[in-house]
Amino acid sequence: ILLNVDEYEYPKTNKILRQLYKQQWLDYYKCLKEIYADIKQDRITYPKALIALEGTFVTLECQICISPLEMHTTSLIDWYFNSSSSSNGKNSEVKSTLHNGIVNSPDNRYIIMYNIKLEQAGAYWCEVGYTVGSIYYLHVDSNMETVNVYPDKASYALQVALVKNVPAYKLKVYTTWTTWSSCSTCDAVGIKLRYGYCTVSLSEMLEHKSFINKNAPIMNKLQHMKRDIKKVQLQMALMLFKNKLPCKSRFLPEQVRLIPVIKNKRTEIMKQYCKKKCQKNIIFEVRDEKGNILESANNSAGIFSMIQEMPEPLPSIARSVVYEKHDKKFKLVCPGNLNTDVPIVWRIDDKTIIPSHIKFQSNGRIHINSQMQILFEPLKIGDANIYSCWQNDEIIGIIKLIVIGEIEFKLNHHVILMGAIVKKILIITTIVSPTFRIEGGIISGVKLAGGSIPLTSNPVKLLTVGVFGKGGACDCNDGAVTAMPISVGDLVLEIIMSFLLLGGINSGGSTLGIAYFSNALYTRCIAYIITKLSKKEMEISFNTNMYCKNS
Repeated sequence: ILLNVDEYEYPKTNKILRQLYKQQWLDYYKCLKEIYADIKQDRITYPKALIALEGTFVTLECQICISPLEMHTTSLIDWYFNSSSSSNGKNSEVKSTLHNGIVNSPDNRYIIMYNIKLEQAGAYWCEVGYTVGSIYYLHVDSNMETVNVYPDKASYALQVALVKNVPAYKLKVYTTWTTWSSCSTCDAVGIKLRYGYCTVSLSEMLEHKSFINKNAPIMNKLQHMKRDIKKVQLQMALMLFKNKLPCKSRFLPEQVRLIPVIKNKRTEIMKQYCKKKCQKNIIFEVRDEKGNILESANNSAGIFSMIQEMPEPLPSIARSVVYEKHDKKFKLVCPGNLNTDVPIVWRIDDKTIIPSHIKFQSNGRIHINSQMQILFEPLKIGDANIYSCWQNDEIIGIIKLIVIGEIEFKLNHHVILMGAIVKKILIITTIVSPTFRIEGGIISGVKLAGGSIPLTSNPVKLLTVGVFGKGGACDCNDGAVTAMPISVGDLVLEIIMSFLLLGGINSGGSTLGIAYFSNALYTRCIAYIITKLSKKEMEISFNTNMYCKNS
């Protein structure tokens, strides 16, 4: 009679399968019990609103219970996503890849999104056949202003449990904490993090009343509250989300989000020292019935048994080159991730960047935030370097940071340039304040090979610019004129105007600095600048070598 019965339905005399299926049925009934307790008498699957700081991680669990009878006959759980920033309203399937930071469990029961990005904000839900699970509305916060909470201080309990009330709306504002992350390193002292997000709830809400139940008195209450539509909207939103919403959720009325107690409450970060042992070797063994080892494979060394499943490849090392202007605020974000919640460690060469040290040494100009991103406030030329980021002592990303210098003064008047390049001399007369621009050693397309660096910010008054052909010198005996070699070509006037750098190291702004160029377009020539109003023209004597005195 039982010959054609599926072993998944009745395992016969196999004790191992019996125990396995018994546990599966127990888990199934436990899941049903939790689901029915959650929906209560309303028979509603409530949505959930979540918030995550950009660069952190979030875990979503499918709330659908699958019977062991259907577990092996239905397809895996499918996850779907609808972006909150997209206007087309199309749903996309959530799939795990090596580069998107999303990890699915083997049965798709839950997904974990690491190094979360702003564009991942939106609605997520799971489906099994025609059954749809509860919807998660995820908000990704990009605000970097956070507050550090220290668990080793006496006020720790007060900091964590602090609740503020908003009597006008009968609200309570408090902090909801995530679980601890993994330790940042092993066999050494590291750090672990957890995040506290601002949350609001109604302080006088009846938990077991439904706002859509016709027999519930809450409908009568809502009729009496029509005079204050904002309060009605707030109460209905909190009822829909089981009386719990992040302070920055778009489902909270804007009027409520702008309340100072809610608007000014920042995300809290808790750091704690930790230490864990490194897993040196993960050994996979195959034994016979008597316990004898038939096969051994060191998975940590990349060796796997033929009876093991194909291992998941690690994400590749992400590499990027970043160009950024100096004297600007800049955030250096690790481009890679091992798909783990382990905090990132930064290095330059083989030296680890210690957050407290770099903040002290830079007088607070450089610091590492709670998302383990390097903040430069502002960025300087000396910050250019090759940075690497690590997780679990494995490199995950390399960034080459190139800092581009840029200094610019605005013209007071239009520049009028008249004349033509001749064999001996070209005089260009202007009465303007100089415009000058330096970008990463490149001036008007001519590569800067060396020379003095302008250190002054005092503008120099320009009167006359002279250009000579085939080399020579200008006599700077009174310090009013500075000679400099430049490359000449069709864009000679643009090159000259771009070459007007403010004074050199010892000039104090009274003369122009000297710089040298390579890749000359035609022949070398000399430009001179008269900086005194009384000086209209100067006699130029040509010599074999160029010489100028500094004022």
